[in-house]
Amino acid sequence: LSLAFESLIAGGVAPAVLNGADEIAVEAFLNGRIAFTDIYSVLDTVLQAHAPTVPRSIEEVVEADGWAREAAREAVKRFGLTTP
Repeated sequence: LSLAFESLIAGGVAPAVLNGADEIAVEAFLNGRIAFTDIYSVLDTVLQAHAPTVPRSIEEVVEADGWAREAAREAVKRFGLTTP
């Protein structure tokens, strides 16, 4: 929940980044690839790597979501795990 508040404070596309990363992290957990407690670490890693921007279009929000999903996949790999 603290990461959700942080993304809201950061503003811009940060909430979309959090959402995209969360979907990948939760999927990895549900498929037994990471522990429940690793979800936070994946999300934190992605948010820390993200440079907050204010979107000028919906396309920029979609692009941020795509970036976050890929960054989350990479973060899961760094934990020695993989996602589909």
